[in-house]
Amino acid sequence: MEIGHPPDWELSFACEPDAPGRCSFSDRYYQRMDVRWRELKYVPDLDKMLDKYRLRKEKKTTFHDAAHLPDPWKGIARRTPQGWILHAGRFFRDRRVLTEVTIMWPRRRDTQVEREVLDSIATQGPGAEARTWQAMGIRVEIAGSYDLVACSSKVGRVVWEFRPAGKARGGELTLERIALSRYWLDGTLRDWLKQQLPPQSRVIRADLTFHDEHRAEQLISSSSINVFSSLRGLRRLRLNVAWECPKEGRVYHVSCAEPSRGDAIELPEHFKVQCCKPVHEVLSAEGRG
Repeated sequence: MEIGHPPDWELSFACEPDAPGRCSFSDRYYQRMDVRWRELKYVPDLDKMLDKYRLRKEKKTTFHDAAHLPDPWKGIARRTPQGWILHAGRFFRDRRVLTEVTIMWPRRRDTQVEREVLDSIATQGPGAEARTWQAMGIRVEIAGSYDLVACSSKVGRVVWEFRPAGKARGGELTLERIALSRYWLDGTLRDWLKQQLPPQSRVIRADLTFHDEHRAEQLISSSSINVFSSLRGLRRLRLNVAWECPKEGRVYHVSCAEPSRGDAIELPEHFKVQCCKPVHEVLSAEGRG
């Protein structure tokens, strides 16, 4: 799923690759949106789906039509003592995917934002040439044959791991975004990259390259896989690329690896990391919509 959202709504939950589809978004104060999707073999009745919210017996709660939603979305708004809740649904006929969206407003509703968010939601097929992944301060494009299989978000360090889906060709890829580089990067990026290599690695080539307008360091190294692979002339070839984005104050580190008999390795097709993102101001609690 492709889901657009305001810049201060951060991804707070994402389902695992084989679990039912679900993503949740929160700002620094509240949960703001929940998106769920699933494939169906029949065409659902969206009006009946929304009736389940009308049946809830809650005190001081009123229901309102949501005729402003972009077609073919259908929805209903609930007004509660705590604020507004929009429930909306759509069936993507081409992919046969039912999508349900809940948007929470702690105080006033912003119907324009509701329209823009729902209008941005789309399905992405497995045959897509390239996909965009954006969350946790990272925005990256990668070939549609790759899946995000693991991620971690520790203080100041976000790590994403990608793998080719099914029998698609390609090697493993890891992307890191590390904050506060002025405190931990004592030497050069090249020296730091060498420290990130697996044990018993041999550096084949070290080059200076560029990512957009940023100077980047690039290392190609090799390491043994196992005895049987060595007898066949195979070794694990690894490419490490790192650059510092002064506008964000972060270091980006990309590592990809695959078995090879040669010395050439490249990043996957359609791979691009977008940095230099502007810093958005977060609304104060009093001014939130």
